[in-house]
Amino acid sequence: MNFDQLRTFLTVADEMSISGAADRLSTTQPVISRAIKRLEAELHATLFDRLPRGVVLTAFGKVLYREAQNILASHQRTVETFDTLRGFGRTYVRIGAGSTWFEERLPEVLSSFSTKQPQVRIDASFIPRFEIIEALLLGHIDIGLAQFGFETLPSDDIEYEELLSDRLVVIGRKGHPLSGKLASAKAFSKLLWATTPSASSQERLRGLCKRFGADDPNIHIKCHSISSILDIVRNTDFVTLAPEFMAKSNGREELEILTNEFQISLSKGILTPRQATLSLGARLFRTHIREEIGHLKK
Repeated sequence: MNFDQLRTFLTVADEMSISGAADRLSTTQPVISRAIKRLEAELHATLFDRLPRGVVLTAFGKVLYREAQNILASHQRTVETFDTLRGFGRTYVRIGAGSTWFEERLPEVLSSFSTKQPQVRIDASFIPRFEIIEALLLGHIDIGLAQFGFETLPSDDIEYEELLSDRLVVIGRKGHPLSGKLASAKAFSKLLWATTPSASSQERLRGLCKRFGADDPNIHIKCHSISSILDIVRNTDFVTLAPEFMAKSNGREELEILTNEFQISLSKGILTPRQATLSLGARLFRTHIREEIGHLKK
């Protein structure tokens, strides 16, 4: 079993077709078929079920698909690591982060990391929280950054390391007419909310209202950008549920926490595949963000 066989196998699996793989690899169907048959003979297993149109992975094929991705990724990372140590070539890190990470901590971390490790190529993408886990398992990203409440991770194949804890609080503008007056369900029900459109954000908001005995939240604005939501809140009587850190950041003196009685605890951390070998760039970034967040917590 060699790297070329594994690449051919992955291409057939992705195309779900011998002919499709042949076109993609600029070769012929007999060449692809022979490569798959040799691989199946070596492993003593059938990797594909042949259909009238195309192929599908068998149970053995699904196992090999995951292992082949890891093997080829590990090989590529090893080559990049050696190139970097020799003084030429660049390593990389692919980061997937939720909206709060993108707008709270990540810009500062990326800036300091790129200054300290200029040889590392960075690809940072916005990915909703639970899609981050799928992206990690599929090998689309190396590191995920997300926040969680008390829920457990939906996969045992992902390792989660908490970097800091935070809390969600009700934030409004300075001088909001309901500031300090949220002592009853009736008062709480008068709040007009701006929030992100994610299901988790709205579920947390409904849960907070339920704990207070209020009706479902009166949501008027949905926006993916937390910074934009806070700008709206700063200039109107809308309120939002956002991390305490954001209400106390420099430049946001016009915001205040409307009540300290009701809050939601959050854990913010880093996610990595439990079995995968991280690239040198990903390992360097993981070490860097640990150090940076550690300094922020002091």
